Amino acid sequence: MAETSPKSPLLDALMEIFEPHDKTARSRAHSHVEALLEAQQQGDTALQVSPQDASWLRSRPWVGDGARPTPTVLNGLLLQFHIYWQAEQQVLSTLKPRIRSDDPPAPLPEDFVQAAEQQQLDPEKLIQIQRALSQKVTFLSGGPGTGKTTTLTWLLAALLRQQPDLAIALAAPTGKAAQRMKEAMDRAIPALPLADEQKARLLAIAPSTLHRLLGISRRPQPRYHADNPLPAELIVVDEASMVDVLLLAKLVLALNENTRLILMGDPNQLTSVEAGNVLADLTKRFAQAHCHLKRSHRFNQTIGRLADTILEGDGDAAWQQLQAKNQDALGQMALKPSVILEAAKPGLEDYLQRMRAFTSTDYHSTAIQAREIMAALAHFRVLTPLRHHPQWGVTALNQHLIRHFARQGLRPLHAKEFYAGQPILIQENDYQLGLFNGDSGLILPFDGQVVVWFEEGEQMRAVPLSQLPAWETAYAMTVHKAQGAEFDEVVLVLPNEQTPVLTRELVYTALTRAKQRFTLAGSKEALIDAVRAATLRTTGLSGAVH
Repeated sequence: MAETSPKSPLLDALMEIFEPHDKTARSRAHSHVEALLEAQQQGDTALQVSPQDASWLRSRPWVGDGARPTPTVLNGLLLQFHIYWQAEQQVLSTLKPRIRSDDPPAPLPEDFVQAAEQQQLDPEKLIQIQRALSQKVTFLSGGPGTGKTTTLTWLLAALLRQQPDLAIALAAPTGKAAQRMKEAMDRAIPALPLADEQKARLLAIAPSTLHRLLGISRRPQPRYHADNPLPAELIVVDEASMVDVLLLAKLVLALNENTRLILMGDPNQLTSVEAGNVLADLTKRFAQAHCHLKRSHRFNQTIGRLADTILEGDGDAAWQQLQAKNQDALGQMALKPSVILEAAKPGLEDYLQRMRAFTSTDYHSTAIQAREIMAALAHFRVLTPLRHHPQWGVTALNQHLIRHFARQGLRPLHAKEFYAGQPILIQENDYQLGLFNGDSGLILPFDGQVVVWFEEGEQMRAVPLSQLPAWETAYAMTVHKAQGAEFDEVVLVLPNEQTPVLTRELVYTALTRAKQRFTLAGSKEALIDAVRAATLRTTGLSGAVH
């Protein structure tokens, strides 16, 4: 254990309270708590300790077993802050009684199966729908393009045939992910074997952010909780790999006794920014509730094969695939700003043409153009793992890109501080405006004002730029912020840096944002190092024996 740090006066003061009489014990306690804080910063909710340390910790007044409130809890050899131990216990105590291993798959009506076959629904999707019909809790997983949302939509149809008045709530961690969920469902709904009024009912469901669903605002607790549960009889959460354990605990506490829960996502993607690894942990711990889809339809086979290679941890083979001749879906280029700018030209030519032709007249026509320009921006995106790096961080890359597009004809606004057509990402929640971290918008002038346009379902709304919470330019995005989105072409900037964020999951997540083409801006060494570094988080949800 490290010696007591003089840079932690608050921690020193707390240790004086917990260990007032023994300087040696105080130093040892300080080291354990400091290590636990460092583990939390790395995404762990727990710290594995040695049997000898565990024996000593059990005798300390600031360590408990959960039976009474203490700052930390020791569970076997796992040391946790009480808040994370409590959240994980709430998740487990809620889900365990709802997950059964002896429920046989529910039979599907013959006409439902026939309709699915007519729509060429994969047999594996029908198998997982059958399994999910008999479960109160389902973890529906699969890589991008495996048809998770299509499977979910047909599952909802089967449930509505059983219970026509089923109250359904749909949610995702970010507004963008909720929007993608809505778009994918709306494409699948017309083919469902449902009456028109039931289809209309599904089309009318608007997925929300998890914060909005729970009524989380500046109040001390969410609007919905154990004493005021959510009224929905089925709750679906998409992109559940992005959900941290504290937020999931709030959700499960707000469930009615008979509410079904479906957590949907890709456990191989980046884990939540905050501590925890809930989707991966829960799919492993409760395999009987795990419905996994394998067949991908989003990618051409080339991108799909590269994704599999990355998940296998074979960086050399991944590099060879990027270097392969006679294929249009993959590429590799030098890590230089000029090369990245050159790659952006064809990908965003449609965007630039629309911006050159943009004219703001009435609200309706401006809104239509804003939606079309945002769609054109989805053709191409630069992704980076870093935020504050002086050359390869998202801020520096956006500065390069915005100067480049300004030279291509983007019109400056407000003393050249902003540009018409500049894409932005919201960085903070603003409950009054109904804008949340990760929401994307587009700066376009209207009626003499600099406003930002946001998509809300089929509608667009304009918010004055001066009223927005913190935001950033989004020609380039961090890989974390890109989760839940998809683009035709992606360029991943991969510096050869020694940093914990460069991992296998990051490369996989960036790759699987691309539908048609993926290009790596970086070296073979950087790719191999990243693919070799798998994310391993220590948590109390994993179900491992400690």
